[in-house]
Amino acid sequence: MPVHFENDTVRIHKTVASPYDNNAYLLVCPKTNESIIIDTPADPGELIQAAKTTTVKSILITHNHFDHIQGFPEVTSAIEASVGIEEPDA
Repeated sequence: MPVHFENDTVRIHKTVASPYDNNAYLLVCPKTNESIIIDTPADPGELIQAAKTTTVKSILITHNHFDHIQGFPEVTSAIEASVGIEEPDA
């Protein structure tokens, strides 16, 4: 999963989450190698592979539209981390 942005405090990996040009992200702290996942793409294999090289602290879902949660079952099966989503979208 390519690095989209990097500085001293964060490394951001970005992948296209759907045919609608939405994105999913893996944000990694370069100092601790801890990360968070933002949204779960339809084809999450690359995201899961990259995330497994880090310590995932949380999986955050921005909202429950299908193009943001299609890969949710696969990601949460492969990555053990807390999940956050706004209550009306849960």
